[in-house]
Amino acid sequence: PSSSNEGDDDDPTPEALVVSLIHAERRDLYICVFGGDPRTKGTNNFVDPAVVKVFHPSLSLLLQFNAHTAPVVAATFHQQREELITSSTSVSLKVWNFDDVHDKALATKQQILPPASPLLYVTAPNASAIQVVIRRVLQDHDRPITLLHAAKNCEVVFGSGGTDVWAWSLS
Repeated sequence: PSSSNEGDDDDPTPEALVVSLIHAERRDLYICVFGGDPRTKGTNNFVDPAVVKVFHPSLSLLLQFNAHTAPVVAATFHQQREELITSSTSVSLKVWNFDDVHDKALATKQQILPPASPLLYVTAPNASAIQVVIRRVLQDHDRPITLLHAAKNCEVVFGSGGTDVWAWSLS
């Protein structure tokens, strides 16, 4: 929260703070998940709340998307499946897939990401770009999940809200 000298309103305004900062190892990308309430506009003019930003290793912005319509409170990334899982106060978890797309215009816009294999340039006429699509929404819990964990070697995401622990299959 930030304070303002304008007016006599003493209520702090929620800001879009970083909920999670993740390194996607295979693609060498950085994922920044912002919290905050997208239903209100505070004094933070730099980042919209409940947004996910994906950065190139040079830290230039590749893409961004709105993760939820309610405040984001937790996020994790499954490295092997390349899936981002976000949680919000709306009592839902969203699973986001990071996919390759062979679109020359998008690849140019995203500064032409290096392909997963050097042979891809030989066999594919278009450069590789990345897109993020929602795969599914996980529910079945009765309170916001404020802690998420996706173990590298299993197909399960664990979540905790209060004193309860939940597990969801990613397969």
